[in-house]
Amino acid sequence: MLQLANPVIPISETYDEVPATKPSHFPIQFGKAIKIWNKLLSDLKHRGIYQDHIENLTDQECAIIQLIAEGLQSKEIAQQLCISKHTVQTHRKNIYRKLETDSIADIIKISFLL
Repeated sequence: MLQLANPVIPISETYDEVPATKPSHFPIQFGKAIKIWNKLLSDLKHRGIYQDHIENLTDQECAIIQLIAEGLQSKEIAQQLCISKHTVQTHRKNIYRKLETDSIADIIKISFLL
């Protein structure tokens, strides 16, 4: 079973600067990462996608979002998760409905938050 690596980070959590207590495992170019993160959050908010949309996703839907972002097709996702292609397609429809989007780009952006 596919496990999500990180918990969902609140969309409302943006950063203005590098935290004073930056952990040693953060990349050297943390400032650039902050700009990318804030742009990602801004784009999603502009498209009307907020934290509550993401929190309504099931674990299976989150796993499918991750696999979509990796470039897998429904058939490949079905094989990896040991479910039918039809089930994957149903999950995809539910993902788009819950996120109120029809954009694969939004799905990929959301995958970075999962």
